[in-house]
Amino acid sequence: MEIIKTDKMFEPDISIIIPVYNEEKYLPYVIESLKYQKTDYKAEVILIDDCSTDNTYKIAEEAGFTVYKNIIDTEGKKLTVTEMRNFGVSKSHGKTIYHMDGDTIFSENFFQNMLDPILKEGFDITLVFKHKPFETKIKKVFPSKYSKSFAFIINNLPSILFLKIPVRFFIWISNWLKKMLKEKKYISIFEIPDRVNGSALLVKRDIAINSGGWKKPFGSHADTDYCLNCFKFAKKVKWITNVTLFYSIRRHFPENDLWIFEKIFSPFINILDKIFKIKSKKHRNEKGYIKPEGKR
Repeated sequence: MEIIKTDKMFEPDISIIIPVYNEEKYLPYVIESLKYQKTDYKAEVILIDDCSTDNTYKIAEEAGFTVYKNIIDTEGKKLTVTEMRNFGVSKSHGKTIYHMDGDTIFSENFFQNMLDPILKEGFDITLVFKHKPFETKIKKVFPSKYSKSFAFIINNLPSILFLKIPVRFFIWISNWLKKMLKEKKYISIFEIPDRVNGSALLVKRDIAINSGGWKKPFGSHADTDYCLNCFKFAKKVKWITNVTLFYSIRRHFPENDLWIFEKIFSPFINILDKIFKIKSKKHRNEKGYIKPEGKR
C-alpha cells in the first residue's frame, strides 16, 4: 500500500489516524504491516506523538507518515487521547477514516477487503469479524515479564474464540430479525451492525464527520460510543469475514502463572475487595494511557 503526504482533499483512499506514546518497539511492525498490504489503494497515515521520549517520532517520519507532536501549551495542557484522534481527523484528507493504535497490525489483505465495499459497492461502514492478539502473530513483543502458560494458551486457542460477533450473539441475532420484520425482506446477517473497538471500524469520511467524532475520554468505552454514533448515520454496513485484525493485549498480560488462581478465585477476591477495599494489582501499567481522563 502506498503511503502518501498530501493537502488535497480525497486524494488518499484512506486516512489512518494513530495517537502514540513511546511505541518504538511496536511501530516497525505496524509500518511493515501497512506498507506490505496487498492493495493499490493509497493511504495517508497521520500519527500524533504524545511527547514520546524514545525514537517513535523519528521512526514515523522515516516511514513517510504525516507526524504531529502533541505540544504542551502555555497553560501546561496537552490534548487527551480522544482529542488527539479528533485532531488527526481535522488534518486528514482521505475518502475514508480509520482509527488505530500504535500496537495494531493486519492480515495482508486487510485494507483491500475493508475498502472495496465502501469505495466500490456503496457501503458506508465495514467491520472486522476476526480479531487476534498481536502476540499470536509477532512473538518477539511479549512484555519483559510474562506468564508462559498464558502465552501458550492464547497461541493455541481455536480461531473461533477470537471472532467479534459471538460476544453479543443473541443481541445481534435479535437485531437482525427485527430489521427483516420491519423491512419485510431478507437481509444478510452480515449487514447488521454491532459495537466493535475503534480499530475494527472503517467509515466513509462524511460518516466520521457527521458522527461528531470521538467524544468520551479514554477508559470510558470511547470506541464503543464512536462506533454507535457512526451507525446512526450509516445506511449500509458490512462485516468483513476474510481479514484479521491483530491488537496487542500487553496491558492485560499477567507477569506470572498466578493469573490462573486469580481467575479461579476472582469472585471471592471481588467480594473481599468490596468489603476491605483491597486494590488488586493490575497488569495495565507497563506503557500507554491508563488514566480515565485520557492522560498519562
